[in-house]
Amino acid sequence: MKNKILAIVMAVLMIAAAFTVYIVADKAPALADTTNVDLNEDNQGGGLFYTLDEENNTATVGKALYAEHNTSGFEGDGSITIPDTVTKGEKTYIVTEIGRNAFDGSNVKEVIILNSVTKIGEFAFANCRNLERVAMGNGVTEIAGFAFWFCPKLVDVSLGANVKTIGGCAFWSDVSLEVITIPQGATEIMTEAFKDCVNLKVIVKADTTEPAEDWLAGIDPAPTIKNDYTPFVYVPTTYAEEGQQILVRVLLEGNPGAADLSDLTVNGEPRAIENLYLEIGDTAYNGTIFAYDQTVDADKDVTASLKGVDAAGAVKVCAHADEDKVELVTTAPTCEEKGVKDIICKKCHKTLETVDVDALDHDYVSFVIEAVCLDGGYTTKKCSRCGDVQKTDPTPATGHDWNDGVINSMPTHSSVGEKKFTCNTCKRVETVEIPVLGDINGDGSRNAKDVIALMKYLVGKKSAGKFSIEAANCSGKLSDKGAIEINAQDVTDLMKAIVDPNVTLASTEVPTEAYVPTAPAFPVDDKPATGAPEEVPAA
Repeated sequence: MKNKILAIVMAVLMIAAAFTVYIVADKAPALADTTNVDLNEDNQGGGLFYTLDEENNTATVGKALYAEHNTSGFEGDGSITIPDTVTKGEKTYIVTEIGRNAFDGSNVKEVIILNSVTKIGEFAFANCRNLERVAMGNGVTEIAGFAFWFCPKLVDVSLGANVKTIGGCAFWSDVSLEVITIPQGATEIMTEAFKDCVNLKVIVKADTTEPAEDWLAGIDPAPTIKNDYTPFVYVPTTYAEEGQQILVRVLLEGNPGAADLSDLTVNGEPRAIENLYLEIGDTAYNGTIFAYDQTVDADKDVTASLKGVDAAGAVKVCAHADEDKVELVTTAPTCEEKGVKDIICKKCHKTLETVDVDALDHDYVSFVIEAVCLDGGYTTKKCSRCGDVQKTDPTPATGHDWNDGVINSMPTHSSVGEKKFTCNTCKRVETVEIPVLGDINGDGSRNAKDVIALMKYLVGKKSAGKFSIEAANCSGKLSDKGAIEINAQDVTDLMKAIVDPNVTLASTEVPTEAYVPTAPAFPVDDKPATGAPEEVPAA
């Protein structure tokens, strides 16, 4: 029976007669026999690439790539049938899925999906601008989000009888779609599933379906929803340019039996379709189409009648009025690059113009990073759209604000001391050595230079080089209050130590409490240098 039906359909499609009949059923075997495709070493066969699951013996149409266009490798602009199975070597795999982006952006015109496929993936047929007809087998249960997004010529979709889920934006901006039949078993229609299908007029939907509130967003006026499967005939009003040859369509939805369509009349004339029926129990529905060619030379009415149900439409010369123009962005603009949009007539669906969309420009949000001790500050700008980051208005690092320092241990005549400095800003701690007593300039030895430096310091004159207050305390004695007092006795003690290095001078024990000097501050820039005494103050 299936072979007979296929032969009849193919024969009718090839006859150049006064009218053409398309039968698009909810069960694809009425359109084509189950097929098998042999794959080569690259997993390609019948013009398509497949991804094979060796563990489960299944295949997915398209290469296993994420976010790639047309992963199926489909070329050309004709019809394609998705087979039930593919074979590589001696192993056969069941085709269960049309993968993400499988035909995205391709020129495919008609798709027949056989029974083994259970899922149509995200963006599977997105941006297929020439796609007109889709027939799904009874295996399809899920149509993922954006699966048929922006297919502007898609006029006929036969949803499989067992479709359960229609994903978000699945048919977004399919402006030619006018009638759709939701299978009775469908229980989930997600957000904006048919968004901006501006010419959608009628939906035959089961009562049990629970669609999202905005599943028909952007359609004004809202389409008629028929929650039944009674015989139904619909004649859309078709718009075209004068002199254009068009396909006038009469859509026959929800027709019980469908074994005898002899009651069909178009423009008052019987249009018998003999022996063309769908073997689906006692009910056929979803997308039976009667169509005929006509050259548009003037506005003409079109009437149809089937089993007592009448419908009327028309063929009209389209004026492409401004109010009928719809903008569809095909390439989204970025902050720096222009996009592209098509100006489409929502009545005749013709692309009237393709124009650039201005770049968005960056939308920067600014915030200031304050300078800190070691890192400079700047103003940073981040684009809320693309995330681009720019830095402007740099300010230098502030440098450390060192305190006067705290002595952890006093130097002696034979060992260095230790002094700790803390940055008042960032609390960084640095420790430096205090030279041995008498090594006032911190050059590693006690000599006449140290004596001269000490004497100049005592008389209030500037001394060249560095000067360590603690090392100048040559007697090693502290005042009663723990302060370092430099006087003539220190000059005497230093000279003794220089003349006779073996002279043992008095040394002060390490204070039990840290000593905070009252002498001139120990200057530190960024990081205290080990053993770096302060400059002698000017006289």
